[in-house]
Amino acid sequence: MIISEFYIETVPSYEGESVEYYQLTCTTDFTITHSGTASSHPTVDRKTISDSYINQSVTISCNGVVSNIVNLSLDKIQRTVGDNVNSIVALKETGNPFTIHYDSQVSGEGLTNCVFTSLTFTKGSGYGTSYDVSFTAQQILKSSKVSIIDEEFKQDSKVNSQSSGKSTSGNTATTEVRSNSTLNALAKAAGGDD
Repeated sequence: MIISEFYIETVPSYEGESVEYYQLTCTTDFTITHSGTASSHPTVDRKTISDSYINQSVTISCNGVVSNIVNLSLDKIQRTVGDNVNSIVALKETGNPFTIHYDSQVSGEGLTNCVFTSLTFTKGSGYGTSYDVSFTAQQILKSSKVSIIDEEFKQDSKVNSQSSGKSTSGNTATTEVRSNSTLNALAKAAGGDD
């Protein structure tokens, strides 16, 4: 199966920046993963309780081909194979979020706020100018609520005394070494034995 309705759209990071589009010549398959994690807390009687559920970021994995064949599904994209490969790599290197469009009946406006987590180009004998491309992208989740645990740390006064003693003993040892070196030097200068 070849999927033509699959492309990436950048989100302008400042006013006046143009939107860029990236598309594989053909997309052979893609996988969308929606996952989550139930909390896990061990109890004394060797059981595990779960009291909450955390949604994980949506990930999408895609395989396809970049070639010199023009795909007319997006007339906005007119790049050579080299330019296409280099521009996709450059997008990955920026770390800027983008939108992935696929099957508008399912995705609607697309999967927004995505970044590449892996990007692979493969070229074998007989490929000509074409490259096999596979990538994984992850949607960055944002929230207006953050959980912060505030713990106060108090150090025992005995620990403070021990720390202070170690600091002093370190300085004393250094002073003693310097004093002994000075005495030895004076003894040599006076003609004494080592």
